[in-house]
Amino acid sequence: DVLIDDGKLRMVVDLDGDEIVCVAMNDHMVKPNKAVNIPDMKMDKSVPTEKDKNDIFLGLKNKIDYVFLSFVSNAAEIRKVRDFIRDMNGHMPVLIAKIENKEAIRNINEIIEEADGIMIARGDLAVEIGIKHCFSAQKMITKKCLVMKKPFIMATQMLESMTEESTPTRAEVSDVGNAVLDNCDCVMLSGETASGRHPAHVVRTMKTIISDAEFFKYGEQWKKSRALLIFMHHYSDHVIELKYSYKVPLVVISNDESILRRVGHHAGFFCFKMENDETREQTIKRIKQLCGIDEYEWIVVGDENDCAN
Repeated sequence: DVLIDDGKLRMVVDLDGDEIVCVAMNDHMVKPNKAVNIPDMKMDKSVPTEKDKNDIFLGLKNKIDYVFLSFVSNAAEIRKVRDFIRDMNGHMPVLIAKIENKEAIRNINEIIEEADGIMIARGDLAVEIGIKHCFSAQKMITKKCLVMKKPFIMATQMLESMTEESTPTRAEVSDVGNAVLDNCDCVMLSGETASGRHPAHVVRTMKTIISDAEFFKYGEQWKKSRALLIFMHHYSDHVIELKYSYKVPLVVISNDESILRRVGHHAGFFCFKMENDETREQTIKRIKQLCGIDEYEWIVVGDENDCAN
């Protein structure tokens, strides 16, 4: 089978002499630049491709924070991209592996181990492994990411109906809410904002669903108004591991916006920029007022010794 546009159009392939004939099995309007999937077909690919190299070069030149690797099959492909970036002597962005095919499912442990984060790209994944297996694959990847302490992103059709409509379906609300309950670090919008009728409204809607789900999940422990304030002078993975041991909001404060962006995609962290003319005491007072914090501890990560108050 040949599947187009996330499987919305299915075609059966037949050979007629020297010609390949594709017969459409259903009606569907195909728009430009839609993906074509051929499940179970193994393709020889060079990673990174020349286009990948040019894109990464341009990205590094513009100080990008993330690189998303599509159709990753194994850990070796991630290492090749990492080595390419290292050879360019550029800053090392976060490498997110998109799980989109059977090969990735088979090699999921090594991919999670090697990548900085995982995207569960349910659109192509469902087409490649069969839509009936998408739910179990999603839950399996979620569980492994939590065990291996790697951030993960839930993606594709989270609020798909809002590409055209002004309100989501009840099932979509549950999908976003359950991503929060599953300890997902990020949820992603794609077609809803890339080609939807009201992209900003979709983002606001998703935020309200997330807020409600977070209040349901954390309400009792978060309304005690306690927090850990973390002043970061440089990035450290050890700070990210705090989310697994602290059951309070983690507030990261830095004057380096790249640090805030890198920490910000992890669940449980709230990021604020420290103003250049502020003292630490002034910053703490401002954050306490903004977040409604009564009790707190603070630590410093960087060129000062860790300390607590």
